Amino acid sequence: MGSVWSADHLTLRVRVAVKFMDGQAAVSDRTALLRFEQEARAAAMIQSPHVVSILDFGKDSTGMPYLAMELLQGQSLEQRLTQGRLDLEQTHMVVTQTCRGLERAHAAGIIHRDIKPENIFLSQDPGGGWTVKIFDFGIAKSFGSNISMNLTGTGQMLGTPIFMSPEQAFGHPVDARCDLYSLGVVAFNCLSGHLPFEDAKTVGELVVAIAMKAPPPITKYRKDLPQNVLAWFERVLKKNPNERFQNAREMMESFDEACAVRTMAVSFSGFDVDESAPVPSSSAIELGAQDPMVVEAAKRISFPPEPPRPSLPPPSARPRVRKEGPSALILILAGLVLFVGGIALGLALARLRP
Repeated sequence: MGSVWSADHLTLRVRVAVKFMDGQAAVSDRTALLRFEQEARAAAMIQSPHVVSILDFGKDSTGMPYLAMELLQGQSLEQRLTQGRLDLEQTHMVVTQTCRGLERAHAAGIIHRDIKPENIFLSQDPGGGWTVKIFDFGIAKSFGSNISMNLTGTGQMLGTPIFMSPEQAFGHPVDARCDLYSLGVVAFNCLSGHLPFEDAKTVGELVVAIAMKAPPPITKYRKDLPQNVLAWFERVLKKNPNERFQNAREMMESFDEACAVRTMAVSFSGFDVDESAPVPSSSAIELGAQDPMVVEAAKRISFPPEPPRPSLPPPSARPRVRKEGPSALILILAGLVLFVGGIALGLALARLRP
């Protein structure tokens, strides 16, 4: 669909990633252009540390569409899985943080529809920690909102078949639960190193298996997982959406309980930065006068993003300051004065009686 460059934003003075759309597609394929614009719009609407941040969208001086994003250091989950399967703690981090990103996306009325390891990024923080980021909302679908980003016709299958839910594989109407099914397949892949229906020889055979066959138990590949984790997989991969988890929060909390995980420090051993990514031969590209950037030929993965700045809570969440009244000491002294004055008045009246 295009290429990704690292860049210096001259106004903000930060490093960014710039995604350019393929030139031929930008001219001849209107649907591809609309999906490129949709990717920018959808991701920009979702305010979450677990969704890649969109900084700008526009066209350069030649009319080439571009998308400016935060520049991340790390690797995709797909790249990490080529080094071997994950342990339970690592998979727990991937699932729970992806759920948090999906929860925000679904709350904004956006279904991703292409959750897979290639679209999940493991970003290394400056302090050495890891943050999961969802990206590539090019085939996202809106629901329950007034935004328009539905670029597929009824009955059209779009996405990566082996990660699709049964309803999506058959081109039926989908809702947010299709993303949860796909994330369940991702978790299966993380823990086992395999995919539920990877033996299918054709797309047609794969679609029939997704819709009709029970997925193999993950114990086929791993014998060391807790029983609660096995039960979690049975539910998340149900054919009927009504029998799965109904929202990302429920799915995340259930996985927390299944893993019996509290707080942990997760490390992805064997991490390597991909230095073999091709870069364009030009050393600089003009992006247009409306956005002063200079694009440098560099690695796709470079400096880590600037850590997010803390924001103030909304007024309704801020603690109210109680106005202090008279001090307790003053009240006590006033009481004593009234008490003594009452006694003196009583004695004076007693003396006046005949």
